Amino acid sequence: MLDGQVLDVRPYTGDYHAQFDPSVIDDAISCWKDAPIAYGLDIGVTRDGRTLVVEVNDGYALGNYGLSPLNSINFHKARWKEMVKPYFEKNDIFTMPENENISF
Repeated sequence: MLDGQVLDVRPYTGDYHAQFDPSVIDDAISCWKDAPIAYGLDIGVTRDGRTLVVEVNDGYALGNYGLSPLNSINFHKARWKEMVKPYFEKNDIFTMPENENISF
C-alpha cells in the first residue's frame, strides 16, 4: 500500500489458482483511517475460498517483495519521510522537500 492505494499484488505461496476477494482489501484499506503512508497488507485465501487479512506490516520494515526498483524506492522513501518529518519540524536543520515520487 502506498498513500492509500494498492501499489502491487504478489502471490507468494500456495495454490496459484486461488482467487482473492478484492473487497476484503478495499475494506481493510478504508477502515484504517490513520494508516502510515506505506505498509504491507498480507491476505490469505482459505480452502473454502474466504479471503482473510493475515497481517499488516509497517513499510519501513519491509523488503521489496518483488516490487520494481522504482516502486520500491518510492514506497520506502515515502514512509521514511513520514517517520522523520516530526524530527525535522522540531529541529529545522533542513527543510524536507515535498513528497515527490522519483522518476526516470
